[in-house]
Amino acid sequence: MTDDEICEALGIQPSINDTGRRARAASHSRFIYSWTRQWPWQWAGDFPPERWTANMVQNLARVYRHYARGARWWRSGHTLEDIKIYVQRQVNLRGRNAPLKPNDINDALSFFGVTKRKDKPTAEDDLVRPCLGRFKEDDEDEKREEEDESDVDESIDEGEQHNRAGEMEDGSGKQDGDQTSTSPKATASPVPTPNSQSSVSVHQRLVRQTNSSPPEEVIALGQAELSPSDPPKKRARSEEAYLGPAIVTLDRPAKRRHLNIDKSNTDSNLSAPTVEDSAATMTKEEDLATLDAVVKRRLTESTLEYATLKKKVDSFQHDLKTRKASLEAGTIIASESQNEVATCEKVHNDVFNNLEKLRRTIEHYEVNKDLLETLDSETRIMIAKDHGRRLGEMKKELETAATHLQEARRKVEAEWEEVKQRIKEDEAKLVGMEAGLELAHTEHDRWRCMEHFAAMKADDLKKVMAGLEKEGLGLPKSHEKQSQPDSDEAPVQAEVDCRAGSSGWMGDWECIDFMLEFMFLLGHSL
Repeated sequence: MTDDEICEALGIQPSINDTGRRARAASHSRFIYSWTRQWPWQWAGDFPPERWTANMVQNLARVYRHYARGARWWRSGHTLEDIKIYVQRQVNLRGRNAPLKPNDINDALSFFGVTKRKDKPTAEDDLVRPCLGRFKEDDEDEKREEEDESDVDESIDEGEQHNRAGEMEDGSGKQDGDQTSTSPKATASPVPTPNSQSSVSVHQRLVRQTNSSPPEEVIALGQAELSPSDPPKKRARSEEAYLGPAIVTLDRPAKRRHLNIDKSNTDSNLSAPTVEDSAATMTKEEDLATLDAVVKRRLTESTLEYATLKKKVDSFQHDLKTRKASLEAGTIIASESQNEVATCEKVHNDVFNNLEKLRRTIEHYEVNKDLLETLDSETRIMIAKDHGRRLGEMKKELETAATHLQEARRKVEAEWEEVKQRIKEDEAKLVGMEAGLELAHTEHDRWRCMEHFAAMKADDLKKVMAGLEKEGLGLPKSHEKQSQPDSDEAPVQAEVDCRAGSSGWMGDWECIDFMLEFMFLLGHSL
């Protein structure tokens, strides 16, 4: 597809200065198609957005590109299908038949590790920026594209805000230090308490100086100065008593003091963000929504596959019957070969007739005694030689015509055998196509039965199982061993637990294979 066709399918309207944006959207769409074999509008077929934007396509391509390049995906066990399931789950959280939004793809960027999570600040962010607000999402349609671009570069903006906040606090700290040094009460200031505002600002300055400036010895601000007459040991003990772990020396950096912060919250903020297990956090409703989405998708695919194969088989079978009828009627051979045979037969007949005429003429000449008496001996000898020469030429011409006729007939016979062999091969091919069509029909019936089965409630399942047991139909032995042996209704309960999202079955989708086999059995028994 061309760029214009892709943008037209996405609904991106052309304008004067959007050539680059449309080209990027088309390029990202082709990348998504190369990995999923689906265009973006096909990928979001069950939850289409109100309108596609170039940034939505770009962010979706970033997720798949992260999967294509990162080896951590293979170790974590994520697949291409997990991306679509996660995005669809985010859409279903907003309600039934909710449209896809840019924030859903942005959540996938954060969930799969493409970008950093903006909702998990670190401990240093809590200390340096206690009053800064987080970015708020705006869902208005007019600002969607601007929000998509700002979300991608959010980490860079936060870093710049950190630097600006640090410079402002450095300046305010320097002014406070100057005022403290010039104040007549600086020597009598009390020791800062752990919960006081002065202690927090002092610790913030120490942390900022440790992270941004070269190592140098730091003297705590707001502390009473010791007299130079005190001995060194007493001075060191006094400084250690006032400052504690906040002293930064050339040999050892300062330890961060977490003031008025819960220890558990600090540890969780300092730890690296971990990727959440989607299967462990899914609720029963989300399990059912995911199962219904998978069943609908597979049912649609199997229906389309069966319809396509059915059309191909019918067309191939009709063509084969037509060729068989033509072969029996003798009209299947090409007209060129038939025309060549007819021409050779005509030439052969003409030469044969001319030869017969020449022979009759010679015989009539030989029996005509009156004519021979009028001719002298030399003339009769010359006429006899001429008759012999003409007979020889006519015989050679007849042999040549017969040879051409045989070659044309052999060519027709070869084409005839080739057509018969091709028809025989096509008959064998038709058998294979019919077998594939039967498999596609079976697959379609399985997912159709599974759709009805997934919509059943516990009472309906019990009734169906009771009816099947009366007909002598039960579960396979392998699944009976997995279920509870002491309960008569264990297979039914296992299916109910599977549909309800039980952790024993639904965690790894172990019941899918059983449901397929059981539904196929159910579809042929009803």
